[in-house]
Amino acid sequence: MRWILSLFSLAFAFTNVICASTGYSACRSNDSQCLKEQTTAMYKLILPGIKELNIPSSDPMYLKRIEGKFDQMKYELTDSTMTGFLDCKVESSDITSDQKAVWKLSCPNLRISGQYSMNGTIIGVPIFGNGAYFIDTHDYFVTVTTEVKTTKGDDGQFHISYKNFKADADLRGGFDYDAKNLFGGNKQLADSAKTIIKQNWQITAKLMATPIVDSSVRNVLKSVNTYLKSVPAEEVIIF
Repeated sequence: MRWILSLFSLAFAFTNVICASTGYSACRSNDSQCLKEQTTAMYKLILPGIKELNIPSSDPMYLKRIEGKFDQMKYELTDSTMTGFLDCKVESSDITSDQKAVWKLSCPNLRISGQYSMNGTIIGVPIFGNGAYFIDTHDYFVTVTTEVKTTKGDDGQFHISYKNFKADADLRGGFDYDAKNLFGGNKQLADSAKTIIKQNWQITAKLMATPIVDSSVRNVLKSVNTYLKSVPAEEVIIF
């Protein structure tokens, strides 16, 4: 019996240390300034990963597979790594009257690289290929809206979690990219397609961004929910 009590004491102590180290306090659901400070603190704590809670790093973030499809284009990104999330700034954090969290972030530079395959047309340009790729984005503004849930955990306490998110991304500064082996290595065709895509970067970004943004946000929310299982709901949000 004594060893069971010791385990509970250790778990309680660890949770208190984690909470204290964030520098945040519980926020009322209508206190936007408090929520912004809290979200910023949690963001900086969770994104590097927390080994003790088996939370992996979100910067760099590994994305095994992303599938995208729009109009006449299908593409797949595999074994990709995304970096830059730690440099994002929480611009605002709010909870609506119907208990949805709305977070707005600005990200000066995000980079994703890995392997790609694609086949179809983009803005009327036939394009196909497979190989290594990278995309560097500049001045991304991301809005995430997600339901706030309170559920009872295995520890008997209630915990906050976030479910059913929607992410909207607005790229304002353009992007740089490269994709090897476009058109089977035909440099003339590849350069021509790259020029057209670059000239129409706003349209291209909107067409291709959603699967990438959704995959990365899903990973971050998974880590956030894992962390929140260690923190009682009343230490996070007071409704």
